[in-house]
Amino acid sequence: MATTTPLRWLRRVRQRGLRGGVLVAFCLLMGLVAIGGVAHTAAAQPTLALSKSVKVVQTVLCPGTMVFQLRNDGAQPVTIAQVSVNDAFWPFTATPSTTIARHGTAVVALRYPWDAGVAYEVQFISSTGAMFVTDIDATTTASAPPCS
Repeated sequence: MATTTPLRWLRRVRQRGLRGGVLVAFCLLMGLVAIGGVAHTAAAQPTLALSKSVKVVQTVLCPGTMVFQLRNDGAQPVTIAQVSVNDAFWPFTATPSTTIARHGTAVVALRYPWDAGVAYEVQFISSTGAMFVTDIDATTTASAPPCS
């Protein structure tokens, strides 16, 4: 059986008529679009893996404020870029900095009008997209210690 070179294949497509060539080109184009769409979708959705390098050491609830002490147990510094409470982003402050050195700690405070007896999920999102999650359950908020 003889092999067909690309030039011979193109001549055969031309001899069979324009419809066959258009159909082949259309199928190739749709295949490339489908492959590109899958690759684009995978690249557009970064993986937000839950990391275990940052841990919430302590949570203190004062009226209208949530304060968290975070510890970075990882080998790399971590920068806290955003804080989310129940899927809504809130402005925050971090002391001494938003970047927590390796094996270091930081205090993150945010003004949040929390209610006693309500459960909250707090997500700390790093500059790389890693998420560090802590849950504050209803019993914790119901028995929050008084703040000075």
